[in-house]
Amino acid sequence: DVALNGFGEPAVILKNRNAKNGNHWAKVRLVGDPRRGVSRDALGAKLLVSGEQGLALWREVRSTGSYLSSLPKEQHFGLGKNARFKLRVIWPDGSQSVFENLAADRPYLLEQANGQLRALAGKD
Repeated sequence: DVALNGFGEPAVILKNRNAKNGNHWAKVRLVGDPRRGVSRDALGAKLLVSGEQGLALWREVRSTGSYLSSLPKEQHFGLGKNARFKLRVIWPDGSQSVFENLAADRPYLLEQANGQLRALAGKD
């Protein structure tokens, strides 16, 4: 759900009525290693997600998108009917991290310094 409030306009609430459609998701938060010349926010890192049924998605960690805006550092992927997926990260220094057969419907945290991917507690 989301609440929107345009300048000089009444607030509007948009409700997500599609939450139980059987589709899957994943969120990935990267932490870069400044000793390797990569910012802690991993700005410029590319994330590639693939799965069965032709699933192929990518995101790039950026700090802004347009005038007076910012973007979340956590990347969200809609996985459709894929309950498992593969994650490939290309860090700004050119190094790569690859993880296969990951479970959907959970947030992950990947730290470049130790190369560990952790599933975080909770959903969303």
